[in-house]
Amino acid sequence: MAINAALLENINQQLKQSLNPDLKAAKDFEDWFKFYIFNIIVKAARNEGAFVYYKDVLKRNPETLVFRRRAGQIYDLSQPYTHAVIEFEQKPPLEIHLGVKIHGRLRVLYDCDVCVLYKMEADSCRTNKREPRASRIFLAIDCQHYASQLRLELAQAFIAFSSELRVAGDCYFVSNSASNPVAKLLASRKRKWEYDIVPSEINNVNRLMYEFQTKFKDFKARS
Repeated sequence: MAINAALLENINQQLKQSLNPDLKAAKDFEDWFKFYIFNIIVKAARNEGAFVYYKDVLKRNPETLVFRRRAGQIYDLSQPYTHAVIEFEQKPPLEIHLGVKIHGRLRVLYDCDVCVLYKMEADSCRTNKREPRASRIFLAIDCQHYASQLRLELAQAFIAFSSELRVAGDCYFVSNSASNPVAKLLASRKRKWEYDIVPSEINNVNRLMYEFQTKFKDFKARS
């Protein structure tokens, strides 16, 4: 419980805007963990020189941040769902989203906990009411929040997920928990992964943030 309290305190310290009451009242720390990873990406982008700000699906500048509790359509207008916009000077803008459905290589829909995609793709999806294509996804993160040791089947599911998705960038398996068999399997299959991602494990959190920051550095060089 102390770890979860530290997680909430860390998130509150990073935010200037207020969160929607639905998320504030959430007792499911899996939702908070996804938002924690979202904020690590925001920090990585800012460290790399990006201007990061928030927009909602109605193209407004929100005073209250509204995030999905379950994966849904990026174009859903039922609530003013919020995303972050990443702008590097003279580079294509990107967006960070929580809980959106995306198309894999066989046009099968997958739930993506956190994703970074090209803003041009996101705009097209909102206009044409379609899901983002994996080929336009910059980062996809599978977030696993567990009070106990990770189960091996979670890693097996992630390997299948990342193989079928074939995103343009990288897929990451990120957890607050740990498991040597899970780490061994993911490492042997050359997947991107980090565990023990909690505020008290500063080295682990920084390593993940620097991974994301390196991705943004490479993005600037290529674009």
